[in-house]
Amino acid sequence: MLSKAWSDLNNYKSWSEKGTKEYTYHYDFLLALWGDIDVLAITKHHIKQSLKAFELMPKGNMKPFNKLTVAERLAYSTDDIPEDAFISPKTVKGLLKTLQGFFSRFLTNEMDYFAVSPTTNVKYTINDIRYGVYTDKEINLFEKEAGRAYKTWQKWVLLLAIYTGARRGEIVKFLRDGTKYDQAEKLNYFELLEGKTAAARRKTPVHPKLIEYGVLTIPSIDIDGKAVTDYMNLIRERLNVPVHDNEGCKRVFHSFRHTFITKGVSKGVTIESLKLSWVILKA
Repeated sequence: MLSKAWSDLNNYKSWSEKGTKEYTYHYDFLLALWGDIDVLAITKHHIKQSLKAFELMPKGNMKPFNKLTVAERLAYSTDDIPEDAFISPKTVKGLLKTLQGFFSRFLTNEMDYFAVSPTTNVKYTINDIRYGVYTDKEINLFEKEAGRAYKTWQKWVLLLAIYTGARRGEIVKFLRDGTKYDQAEKLNYFELLEGKTAAARRKTPVHPKLIEYGVLTIPSIDIDGKAVTDYMNLIRERLNVPVHDNEGCKRVFHSFRHTFITKGVSKGVTIESLKLSWVILKA
């Protein structure tokens, strides 16, 4: 079992105090992810899965994550983790190094448990895109589900996610503050006045499809971000939309934003333009 094999590794290898802390962190993560699994059942798929899951972990030295156990950080909703709070690619590479030492050098070369280590030829490529994207077919399913939503906020959360590419917290503010009208541009828009940077404070044009759905007349809606995440998970399961995309990347609420950006780029809109909402509409 994983716990016994790791105990044998501890008895075999002498680590520094810093090394012990890092390896213990990695072991706690693997145990939380896989459970106390038979190590012979671990495949290359498990190794790759662990790297993708670790990539979505929040930093353990930042509030409020520094008060959580490794298992609690693993279970923490990805939608609630700020983009600058994820662990670094260097930290993920550290996990791969630990896995290679554990499976290749110890369990395979030293203990002869494996003929070929499950870490063989597994590499970690630094990827700024941590989330998966939805297919056009899946987006259509979400849009149809919006029409069947039981509560008003549930309908608009899905539609705004699809047609604005905004973050979850921004959509919550859109629903609370409603739309505005720019006389000079002759456009309806959502306005964000809060944000860490100037780019975060912007005007997002209202898509014609949202106007067709009636977004200009909805009352102010006050909804909690966690409720949005919980609803999204429920709907994804109901629609049988896999948690991971074809590349093995996890799909969460934030994946609507990545889907929006990916779609825009495929239509010839530059990343720079995607960051400027008014330009998106004119493009």
